[in-house]
Amino acid sequence: MPLPRRHSSFLGQPSSERPAAANVCVCVCVCVCVCVCVCRLDSEASLRAAVEDEVGSLRRVMEEAAVTKAELEERMETMKAELRRLESRHEQDVRALYSRTAGRDVDEPDAPMETGLDRILAHIRTHWEQLTERNRADTDGYLESKVSGLSAEERQAEALKAECSDVSCRIQSLQAETESIRALKRGLENSLSDARHWHDVELQNLGSVAARLEAELSDVRSEIEQQRRDFDMLLSNRQRLEQQIGLYHGILDGEEDRFLPSNGNERTTCWDQQKSITSGSIRNQ
Repeated sequence: MPLPRRHSSFLGQPSSERPAAANVCVCVCVCVCVCVCVCRLDSEASLRAAVEDEVGSLRRVMEEAAVTKAELEERMETMKAELRRLESRHEQDVRALYSRTAGRDVDEPDAPMETGLDRILAHIRTHWEQLTERNRADTDGYLESKVSGLSAEERQAEALKAECSDVSCRIQSLQAETESIRALKRGLENSLSDARHWHDVELQNLGSVAARLEAELSDVRSEIEQQRRDFDMLLSNRQRLEQQIGLYHGILDGEEDRFLPSNGNERTTCWDQQKSITSGSIRNQ
């Protein structure tokens, strides 16, 4: 993160040339940058948590869709087995009907004795017509009973076929939904990967900025500490010089009183003026 221009001009200067206000500004800038870095890290962490929650919910939806698909496929297999069983039973019933009609015994008519050919043929025709009607009635009754049973089974088979078709449509829709969810999952995973990459890059940049600002802060602190030590040393030197000057003034006053007793007042006044001027120049320094 680049620093403000008013603070970057101070950071570009050597530590010895910065004023005290610049050092304070650098400290404030470091604190602000650290706060901004922490806020950005918190926002990135919340975004990452939201994306991970979305991916987890999509995974749960995919698992539920897979379980539903397995259940529907199992029901479809059961219905297909039931349909095959009904078809096999229908074939067995048809074959039994054919075998029953084919294996029926045929009654041989007794030809009348001492009759003409026309009467014999009429008798045979009547016998076979009666036999045909009887067989037709039996066959119709058997077929009606079988057809009634087969109609219920056929209706059940049609219902099973319709249900199988419905299940197939549901499976196809679930497959399409699963594919769309997978595509969405891949997109979210790619977005999460990109977010992690940029998050890592941003962390590296923020780490480098924080390290540089910490180094600048350490330099500012060391500079402030050095200025404080210099100030303490100058203050101690000033006090020591004032003590020495006072001592020298006392010695000079004693020597002047001893060698110049006649003009003491005038020379003392001159010496006091010189002493006050010297003390004022030292204090100004």
